Amino acid sequence: MRLLSPRLTVLYEMAFLVAVSVACAHFFNIHHPEGLTWERAPLRQSMLPAAAETLPGASAAQGIDTPEALQAFTEGGALFIDARFVEDFEEGHVPGAVNIPPGMFAEDAQRLIGAPDAGRRIIIYCSSITCHMSAELAESLDMLGYGNLFVYGEGFAGWLAAGGAVEVGSGDVPADSDDATGAAPESEAAGEGTR
Repeated sequence: MRLLSPRLTVLYEMAFLVAVSVACAHFFNIHHPEGLTWERAPLRQSMLPAAAETLPGASAAQGIDTPEALQAFTEGGALFIDARFVEDFEEGHVPGAVNIPPGMFAEDAQRLIGAPDAGRRIIIYCSSITCHMSAELAESLDMLGYGNLFVYGEGFAGWLAAGGAVEVGSGDVPADSDDATGAAPESEAAGEGTR
């Protein structure tokens, strides 16, 4: 019987360890509630509005797709809320959007978007269809008494893909602003509201 060389033995041991590691990772991925898929199924446009309704906490809001979000932006009157982290928001967001990142206290969120108004549409988005933060924020806002909530499931990635307008930097809209574009009230524009 011929013995294996030390180099060949090391290679076999490494291959065995890699195989065991892949098998363990696959096993845990399959049994994890949010495990990753091995294959990416192509997204169909018909799936996207319904996708927001399948996200955790999305019962508080209706799904909205890119054409509807673009139309709401063009018509004005809708408040866009970006549920992504501050860094992502500052790199680019829907013009006039308010940033309510994960972990923001309810009082701060209410200060940014004002009191609940049944007549105002609130469109909440995050990064993409795989992001759950917009649905979670919609549930939180629903519990605070806000209505007319819409989750834009395609998120900022869908907005960019459709050629939607983009604003860069910090663009939070104060609750007492004149419109959804972030214009300051006349008292602040005249210098009365500053110290």
